[in-house]
Amino acid sequence: MIDIVQYKEILAEEPEEISIHMTKIGGGGFWMGTSEAEIERLCQEYDNSWYQNESPQHWVEIPDFFLGKYPITQAQWRIIAELRPIERELAPSPSRFEGDELPVEQVSWLDAKEFCARLSKISKIQYRLPTEAEWEYACRGVLRKPMTSKVSQEYWNKHYYESFHFGQTINDQTANFNTNEPYGTEKIGKFRGKTTPVGSFDSNNFQLYDMHGNVWEWCEDDYYRNYEEAPEDGSAWQQTEKQDAKVLRGGSWFNHPRYCRSSFRYVIDLDFQVDSVGFRIACSPPQISVNTYSLNIPRLF
Repeated sequence: MIDIVQYKEILAEEPEEISIHMTKIGGGGFWMGTSEAEIERLCQEYDNSWYQNESPQHWVEIPDFFLGKYPITQAQWRIIAELRPIERELAPSPSRFEGDELPVEQVSWLDAKEFCARLSKISKIQYRLPTEAEWEYACRGVLRKPMTSKVSQEYWNKHYYESFHFGQTINDQTANFNTNEPYGTEKIGKFRGKTTPVGSFDSNNFQLYDMHGNVWEWCEDDYYRNYEEAPEDGSAWQQTEKQDAKVLRGGSWFNHPRYCRSSFRYVIDLDFQVDSVGFRIACSPPQISVNTYSLNIPRLF
């Protein structure tokens, strides 16, 4: 076996190649959530106690995993939607804003899980949604090399914590969001009023695109009001009984910048569909032998 750093899942080759690019997220530790001081500032500035759900800040160890470099596009969605259903039908063109390179939207958590199940069946790799801890760790992209030893919470907040992977502020040149409300020292910018093609803005240190804005992204986890007793191993936090409320991350084209922060958490029901919600896929490191490895595998057809 060899260490795979990236690969692509080829969905179609003609008339042009349509692939899902997967990239390795090296495991490591980080302080998930937001410090009490920052939460207090946010609650006061925006007169809203919602930000309390980003606490308590806690150390999480994330194992290696793979994550899609981009949100799932409409071209990718359409191919999988045409495959045989496993648990539910998928509309081939659910999105409000049409375009092959635009992120698919108006898809529910259940729809995203069906997409993963169909892709898993064909590819023999178990695709899923990222856990909430994986998503935040990947979004922050703090270090090019994993942090393998725990640092103090104070040290992390002083040297590594930032609101966005590109710094403490956000503007219309760094992400697609509702710029009618500026953040930090930024001024009101260009509000696009719709989704933009995936990869339109710079990536983070993990070579991931569109982690802030464009479309909200579903996570695997059930929603909890705070991080009390949250898993510390990066796994999905799910109740034993069925839970309808699921976690969303990243903000969207429609949302003000404070909702696009790396640690902001939102929640809607698992069957809800809206033009600001999409997803990207994740998986554990695939085991591919050296004899078959290439950037063009695994092949689906």
